[in-house]
Amino acid sequence: MRRAVLFSIVCGLAVQLFGFVFPAPLHADSLTLMSILEYEVNDLEIYDKGDKETTSSTTTSFNQRYNLSLQKEIYPTLRLNAGGLFERERDDFETDDPGSSEGVSSVTSLRPYADLQLNTGPFKAAVGYRRNEIKRSPIDQVTTRSFTDEYSARLSWEPVELPEVSLAFSRNDFHNDPKTREQSVESYQLKSRYTYDRFDFSYSHSSNKTSNKMQDFEIHSQADEGRVRFSDSYRDGKLSLSGGLRARYNRTDFSGSGERRIDSSGPWATIGTNDDEFPVISEPEDSFSLNAIDLLIDQGETAVPFSFGVDFSSPTTVDTLLINLADDLNGHRQDEFIWELYVRDEEMTDWQPVVLLTRMTNVVENRFELTFAEQKVRYLKLVTRPIVADGETLKIESLTPQVTLPPDTSSYSSFDWTGDMQLTWRLSDKTTAGGDLMYREQQLSSPLSRTKAQLNGGLRLSHRFNDVYSTNLRLSRTESREDGETLQTSYSFSAALAARYLETFSQNLSYSFSLREDSWGRVSTTNGLFLRSNMELYRGLSLYVDNGYTRLQAETDTVDSLFLRLGSNIVPNRWLNLNLSYGSSWTSRSQGDDSWDQNGRLVVTWVPTTTLSLSADLFMSQKGGNVDRTTAEQRYSVSWSPLRDGTLSFAFSYNQSQKDTGESAWSLSPVLRWQINSKTLLTLDYALGEREDSNTLINYENVGLSLRFYY
Repeated sequence: MRRAVLFSIVCGLAVQLFGFVFPAPLHADSLTLMSILEYEVNDLEIYDKGDKETTSSTTTSFNQRYNLSLQKEIYPTLRLNAGGLFERERDDFETDDPGSSEGVSSVTSLRPYADLQLNTGPFKAAVGYRRNEIKRSPIDQVTTRSFTDEYSARLSWEPVELPEVSLAFSRNDFHNDPKTREQSVESYQLKSRYTYDRFDFSYSHSSNKTSNKMQDFEIHSQADEGRVRFSDSYRDGKLSLSGGLRARYNRTDFSGSGERRIDSSGPWATIGTNDDEFPVISEPEDSFSLNAIDLLIDQGETAVPFSFGVDFSSPTTVDTLLINLADDLNGHRQDEFIWELYVRDEEMTDWQPVVLLTRMTNVVENRFELTFAEQKVRYLKLVTRPIVADGETLKIESLTPQVTLPPDTSSYSSFDWTGDMQLTWRLSDKTTAGGDLMYREQQLSSPLSRTKAQLNGGLRLSHRFNDVYSTNLRLSRTESREDGETLQTSYSFSAALAARYLETFSQNLSYSFSLREDSWGRVSTTNGLFLRSNMELYRGLSLYVDNGYTRLQAETDTVDSLFLRLGSNIVPNRWLNLNLSYGSSWTSRSQGDDSWDQNGRLVVTWVPTTTLSLSADLFMSQKGGNVDRTTAEQRYSVSWSPLRDGTLSFAFSYNQSQKDTGESAWSLSPVLRWQINSKTLLTLDYALGEREDSNTLINYENVGLSLRFYY
């Protein structure tokens, strides 16, 4: 360990010396060197309430990263970008737990790259190469290596008043040692676009070939898509018409022995719940964002269960869910997480658990793959908890539901086309009317052999009565069919009345109604009423109030929901800012338990000087009825920059949370940052905390030192 630390210090000093010896750029137009050295000690003590035993462990980590980036203009139209990244993470683990192994583990990464770009104005071209080599040496396990080579080429032509054309190629080769997987992915893509008068034309062709050389299995997918859009206005701009037609053909060929999977027939929408402690009875949240979810948290944070999934809008066959990740896996695997799968057919009904059959980490395509028995459902969701990994992120980019074809399938194809039209007519300066129509048809080949269609139509009307009142109305109908039979028909109506009485006072009242009937004759209706009020009572004092009522009626259940939300922003002076919010809801079910919940938050920020700021965040929530739960959280932070130039800063935070189930956590974290000069940053951080649940009590203490050089 000492040798590694000494070696890295020498490297860091060498980087510093390089900047002094060569203060001017070398032969490159831009040459960047960066070095990051991190040293951290983590002490962990775990008390098992069942066994009445305490185990302690210490992890000493030393990470080093060196990054070189070079840019060179060979000719005015030719540019070279090259560089590389070397990173090594070393952990020394010690413990008194007889069931755990002590020792040293390490991960070493090497990522060189080079790109050559040509730009002559209308003509552009580029070629590139990237390599990713990772060596992992776990404790008491075999050292593994993985190698990824990526080749790419791009060519584009953008002439004036002629169609734009672009061609892209990429090849990705992956293998590991010991050899358990060898795979290559080769793709081509051709795109063209042309705008003429009021029309916009586009065409694309893509080809993707995936070869698993270990199993002698190959998947070759091809897709052709054409689009045309039209937009125009008439009668001096009072009447506008737009529309489009899109057609897409997909074909996938399989050869060899392997799983034959294709994407489930769409479309689908992402759903989720940020706090899903009771997944059987929970409902998706309107404010949920999949891209904001992080599967990793820091040591002092509380691991709250959450869920994410898809809404197919109609029953759809699915047996696989791909979790595509935005961040590099960085050695993390799906078996570090606990996954629970739930499905349901209708809104406001309980979720049913489904057993997962297989779980796999796909390092090549940077995703987790989960399979289960074939389901034909409308809703599907996964429930999991984030795991602790200080300073790391692992965010989800998207979800892909898939279905598995029979093993003797040699080819599969689909063809779908969509036509849409929008009409807007400005009847007067105060009144606007319009309508829209959309039809989509999807034809699936054997072995699925089905035809799905969807027709949407709607009318809308907007009118401003005067400077105070205005209204919006909309009526729509949606029909879904499969093989000529109606799966679902729905009608919806909405009306909104907006009033702006004063510059400081406005209200919006809306009513919505929907009716849905499925192929079995089951009918469900929803009625909703919502009122929002916005008031600016005084300068620096604003208030909003939301209240509403919703009734869902189905053949088996009737659900009534009433909610109230209010919030205020108070700015008494330029140093102090307060935000208050409160929300409460009540739900009554004819075939189930009634429930209610309420939550409140107070956030205070005080900035007495330009170099000092303090904040406090207090939150409490309660749930009752079918589920009883109380949660309280408090967070305090201080930030201070004693020097005017901001080169030295100090931050301090304290967090505490507690639930009536016995779960609690607190953490204390001071951080010191010193910008020694424009090229050197020193960071010293410390964390102390405790987490407790019904099974364990965990105490931890972390000390970290980071030094960053940049030239």
